Amino acid sequence: MEEYNLLYIDDDIDSQLSEYLDKDLKNALQSDIVLNISEHEFKPAEGYKSLLENSQVATANIILIDSRLFENNSATDGKFSGEEFKIILKKQFPFIEVVVITQNGEDDSVKTIAKFNPKCGLAAKEYYDHILPDIIKHAIEQVKIYRNLAIRFKSNDSWEPIIKERVLGSLNGTAAYDSLTAADIDKLVLAFQEMSKIINE
Repeated sequence: MEEYNLLYIDDDIDSQLSEYLDKDLKNALQSDIVLNISEHEFKPAEGYKSLLENSQVATANIILIDSRLFENNSATDGKFSGEEFKIILKKQFPFIEVVVITQNGEDDSVKTIAKFNPKCGLAAKEYYDHILPDIIKHAIEQVKIYRNLAIRFKSNDSWEPIIKERVLGSLNGTAAYDSLTAADIDKLVLAFQEMSKIINE
């Protein structure tokens, strides 16, 4: 049975979203996977780098992050959105699926989803049942692809051991990816493109 880690990050944990993730999401997914759900209450004064160094973040497969996380006045790194932080997070951890959730209403152009608002006319569980399971299922499918690629990548002796170590480390939640040279990254891109073609055939 496959296991996945979902991490919800917010500077002010939304109790209704938290309750849904804890009690209802697994049933709504109707899947035989093991989904480990945890929360991290972000302290803006600690800055965004604290998240990049957080072990919960590094070992997550899917991150659900609040859009307004870094707009608090006590943020030490200046103000920017969760959507912008998603880019930084994906650079550091390219194999983690990141979903941004906002109080401002969904924005399909940057793939954010809206938090529950009682004005929508539904109960919180009904609302989240309508939007979250499909998004999480899609994220899980993406993680499965990464894992399948990793198996093929690991068994391919054409790649240098150091490249393998760094890619597999990134998949397993280490941040060694940043130490790659431009030439190394070019090789990795080529490798993943080749393996993606094989999987899609």
